Amino acid sequence: QSTVQELLKLNTQLLPCQLLVCGGGAKNPLIMQCFAELLPQWQVSRTTDYGLDIDYVESVAFAWLAYQRMHNLPSNMPSVTGASKAVSLGVVYPK
Repeated sequence: QSTVQELLKLNTQLLPCQLLVCGGGAKNPLIMQCFAELLPQWQVSRTTDYGLDIDYVESVAFAWLAYQRMHNLPSNMPSVTGASKAVSLGVVYPK
């Protein structure tokens, strides 16, 4: 319920939105049903529907962060985090 309540606070001008669910929640039929019922204007899907296994989302995210760092590409979103600018996060320490 708390996740749904937070999603409902989003700007309604952004609707319709898409919610991609991963991890244990994506395996729980009750949670998926609640999302669908409580967020009728949202398209609710599992990440597996887009070729990303629900159990590997975190590892893919860390791989993306590492790629961004190694190529000095921004990995934050100032519009989301409130940061003053986009930067490449993390530090690489050579041996």
